[in-house]
Amino acid sequence: MAASKQKEEMQTNSADVALESHDPTDFFESEISRYSANLEADPEETYQRYGFTLFHSLPPAQMVLENKKLGFYRGDAIDTYNMAGLELAKNNIEGGLELLEKSYKMDDSLADAAHNMAVCYERLDRKADALKMWKRFLELAEDEEEIAPVEAHLKELQA
Repeated sequence: MAASKQKEEMQTNSADVALESHDPTDFFESEISRYSANLEADPEETYQRYGFTLFHSLPPAQMVLENKKLGFYRGDAIDTYNMAGLELAKNNIEGGLELLEKSYKMDDSLADAAHNMAVCYERLDRKADALKMWKRFLELAEDEEEIAPVEAHLKELQA
């Protein structure tokens, strides 16, 4: 019995060493990747297996699309802003700008929408619109670290 107990302790110790050497971040990232891939392949089975335990850990673009698929899309300013982000990620500046403008019309207090609209206007060589949105962003911005670079950029644009 002593040999059996010793063997059991050795197995437990080797398992502990294996767990200690395993980076939990890698494990979490691999689980998110598996969850994400499973959602693409078979959403129903994935939700049965995992539920929503990892849903909010999905990459933002995938979470936005999943929300829409699941019927959680409200079409409000934030949802529209998030859909704009998906278009901009595909380098669809015009499509992204259209959604940003729609989002901003729904809620003109969204500083991030104003900021991204200004960037889009610049990329589309619409300087007057860009200046207007940069100024609006400065009215809405609360973080001093964001304000100083935008003020400097605004001076460059107006020069």
